[in-house]
Amino acid sequence: MTLLFRITLICCLGVLALPNARAGSVDEAKQNFLTAVKQLEKHNYQAALREFEASYRLNPIPAVLLNVALTHKALGHYADAIESLNRCLADAAQHPKSLSPEQKADGTKLLAELKAKVATHATNHASAHRDETPVEASPTKPAPSLSAATPSAETPAAAAPSAAPPPPQLAQPVHPTSPIGESPTPFVRTARGRAAIGIGVSALAMFAASAVTGGIVLSDRDSYRASCAQVCNNNLYTEAHSFAVSTDVMLGIGGAAAATSLILILTRPKHHTLAVTPSVNARNAGFVLGGAF
Repeated sequence: MTLLFRITLICCLGVLALPNARAGSVDEAKQNFLTAVKQLEKHNYQAALREFEASYRLNPIPAVLLNVALTHKALGHYADAIESLNRCLADAAQHPKSLSPEQKADGTKLLAELKAKVATHATNHASAHRDETPVEASPTKPAPSLSAATPSAETPAAAAPSAAPPPPQLAQPVHPTSPIGESPTPFVRTARGRAAIGIGVSALAMFAASAVTGGIVLSDRDSYRASCAQVCNNNLYTEAHSFAVSTDVMLGIGGAAAATSLILILTRPKHHTLAVTPSVNARNAGFVLGGAF
């Protein structure tokens, strides 16, 4: 089996839970999906299928059913694959945003291919059964007994074995918008993103306040120098000193807040996507894994 990872910095295994997903089940669904991927790497398709189905039970997203259907197809379970695709398209009809138009088109095309394969297999099986049915001897003309060592032209030829069904063609790739088909939560809507924005706004407020108090300091300084031409006004000096200290403190707090906001943004978690596509041809069978790291 050939495993191929396509490198792109997109999003993680973030899953947008549908309304019927249980609380806390999204993380378990992610773990089941990752376990399924590991089983695929070990060529253990049955175990991978169980993990995909467990992931769907915890968080029923239609895109997961595409992986289930493709796994059934790789195992030769065409009827089960058709059932999974029917459920996938039915769920997508109830939740229109759960599948992209491309995914719906891929699922519809794969469903048509599987139905055609099932019909072809049924036709071949019926033809083989007719060829193997023995022909009864006519009551008015009994068949002559022939020695096994002396073949005769009247001996019916053995039925030719039916041709094996053609190997499944390479499946069209399915690209979920996230490991399990959904877009991740935008950074600005996460707790970390909101904290970064709040701290950044606080930093801007501190810088604006320090600009005001700094202007007051400069004004009091000029007034104090002008008063010293006669008698220095110590009240102006004291006021200017107090505002200067306040300005320094606000500049320090604003700088620290700005640095903290920048660190939260630069160190935010990166998101990755995994997509699983079975690949079956005449020589081997395997899966193509698409991921972003």
